[in-house]
Amino acid sequence: MKTRAQIIVEEDIQAVVADIDRATWQKLEGKNFLITGPQGMIAAYIVNTIEFLNRHILQKPCTVIGLARSPIDPNGIIGHTLSSIPFHYFYNASDINCRLNTCDYVIHAAGRSAPQVFVDDPIGTIDINTIMLQWLLESAVHYKMSRFVWFSSAEIYGSPADKNIPTPESYPGMTDSIGPRSCYTESKRCGEALCMAYYRKYQVPITIFRPMLVYGPGLTLEDKRVMAEFIKMGLTKPPIVLKDEGLTSRAYCYITDAMRLFWQAFFSSRAIGEVFNMANSQEETSIFSLACDVHSLCNIKQPVQITTIKNENVALSSAPLRVCASTKKAREFFDYNPIVSLREGLARTIDWNRLRLE
Repeated sequence: MKTRAQIIVEEDIQAVVADIDRATWQKLEGKNFLITGPQGMIAAYIVNTIEFLNRHILQKPCTVIGLARSPIDPNGIIGHTLSSIPFHYFYNASDINCRLNTCDYVIHAAGRSAPQVFVDDPIGTIDINTIMLQWLLESAVHYKMSRFVWFSSAEIYGSPADKNIPTPESYPGMTDSIGPRSCYTESKRCGEALCMAYYRKYQVPITIFRPMLVYGPGLTLEDKRVMAEFIKMGLTKPPIVLKDEGLTSRAYCYITDAMRLFWQAFFSSRAIGEVFNMANSQEETSIFSLACDVHSLCNIKQPVQITTIKNENVALSSAPLRVCASTKKAREFFDYNPIVSLREGLARTIDWNRLRLE
């Protein structure tokens, strides 16, 4: 029996699956996926979608080979797949070498995306985005895999001027190559260059996504990013305390909107050799307003507090002032139109975490 937290995720998956016709999904019959970082939120929703398809649509199930950094949490967002035969998880890259020849698709979603995490482990961050990526690309060439998806990041844009916001995929970026966040931003940029080199030289069928503040169930209280920190404070020790006035702005994208774009591009030959912002540019919010929304949804009566203590977090001090990526290209290619409002998505994310705490 599914827990109430799992039911929230399954409702999201049902909404994504309903957006694409059954005949298209059936193209996945009997296919094999290699997915890195399967416990990360975006990858976990892909895993959950495949698990749902195996139960409800596909006569011959998909197999998932997951390469994870740590053991799969039985109570986590993909814990229920541990008992499903077509799902196999490994924790060392060398262990899956003998399985690579069976893989039809590679989805490289592993990474350290929380600023405090990648600042604490800069070399590991670079390795995942470059060395591990190239190993997977070489495997895709050798075994002639049918699809290769890599999740880059909209962080590669740096801090664009207002005239370049919402930021299109064509914007070349303005980043600091030696700052505290450079281990992440510059390795993502190098990773994109690697992907396009393999696409041009070896015709590896690559699609690159640049997620922009994608959130939803799977964003746990242990995550170090600002939304997760706010939800943690809202559920465990209110009120929320800001380290500044919260004037920087962000445009968040709920996970089901991100998944709609992912699967539309995955099934489209037009998406090969292309890069897409995975974002929602329709609803920017300030960090202060985000904190107020969390207060409201958590039924916290006290106002959001602002501390006068100087913020010395190097990862946060170098963060962009305004983050909003354009979705025009995705709209032109796939008629992509995000439909989940920030408040609705935030409520579902808070409920999922509240149910897990209970």
